[in-house]
Amino acid sequence: KMRRRSFRFFKFWMKHHVLNVQHKFLLLQAELMSLDRRATVDSVKLKYGEAIHLASRTGFVADSAIANELCGEFLIRKGNDSLAGDYFAEAIRLNEQMGAKARVDQLEEKHSDLL
Repeated sequence: KMRRRSFRFFKFWMKHHVLNVQHKFLLLQAELMSLDRRATVDSVKLKYGEAIHLASRTGFVADSAIANELCGEFLIRKGNDSLAGDYFAEAIRLNEQMGAKARVDQLEEKHSDLL
């Protein structure tokens, strides 16, 4: 029920061309797809990629960092650790760009084996 409400909320804002929610809607779709056993790894990764690209293009660096991190976590769950490392490295780079040192330290500690 809450998922439907969230989707309606995002669709409303997207319909009215509010650019600052489109990447968040794509990220929400990617997260929901990541929980769907029928979704392929490639299709989920593509949806994360769309969210990452749009967040970056519209200047939402923090959201791009979060999307990279979530995609990395998804890829770990699917056993693709080497590719996950690339997403974590990008999340770290973006967090460094924002000056989020504590988050950089957390990510480096948690995923040191993949970096």
